[in-house]
Amino acid sequence: MAGEAADGREAVAKADTLRPDVVLMDVVMPGMNGLEATLLIERHHPEVKVLVLSMYDDEEYVQQLIQAGASGYVLKSISGDDFVVAIREVHGGSSFLGPAAAASLVEDYVRRSPAGPRAPTSMYLPRANARCSR
Repeated sequence: MAGEAADGREAVAKADTLRPDVVLMDVVMPGMNGLEATLLIERHHPEVKVLVLSMYDDEEYVQQLIQAGASGYVLKSISGDDFVVAIREVHGGSSFLGPAAAASLVEDYVRRSPAGPRAPTSMYLPRANARCSR
């Protein structure tokens, strides 16, 4: 079953009634924003996965939404094929971060690391997207 919401409050209400597998959440909405809505959906329905679809690659948004329980974060500029992959990954129980979100989290981690920045090591990121299982 699918639904559509005009704001965060309505998204929470739809999640309550429809019990979707995945919610596509915007960050900036009138009334209740995407962060607040994600927190409430995660609190009341932890089985519902939230994939944030945003035009903002701000690291604060990414961090706060992941901490609030979002399973993924992608920019609205994502390709159609990668968007389908993101939905499937989140639906399957994995996390999915688009390249900008992944870079933002890594930069923040390095900045906060007591050891400071180190020489890069090689890392495999399929299709230039970070994925991790929960």
